[in-house]
Amino acid sequence: QESLVVPQGGSVLVLNDSQESQAVYHALQSNKDRPKMQTVRVFSPSGGLLSGAGPELGNWDPEQALPIPQEGVIIEVPLGTVLSFKRVFRENDQLEWEPGTNRIHWVSSNTSSHTIHLDP
Repeated sequence: QESLVVPQGGSVLVLNDSQESQAVYHALQSNKDRPKMQTVRVFSPSGGLLSGAGPELGNWDPEQALPIPQEGVIIEVPLGTVLSFKRVFRENDQLEWEPGTNRIHWVSSNTSSHTIHLDP
């Protein structure tokens, strides 16, 4: 006789053998490989553009940078992502990167959303 051991906090899905149950199973399997996403909101009183590493931040291409409106810019990134970014300012068709080292923010799992306030 076979037994099934389910770890604490685990779950078991019991389905009848049908096309519908197979569709549910495949949908659950495809979702399990997707990373958990976190919301990050970035505020900047002085506006500007947000550029950084990764496709969400334009891969350091200022032409792909995200404008930072007064209400902030929102991005969705996988849990555990380490964001590396800077503000870029456009004046008279010229781009100026904010001085200093890149800003770093770790998107940890201790909260469902993250808020970053950039100094003027």
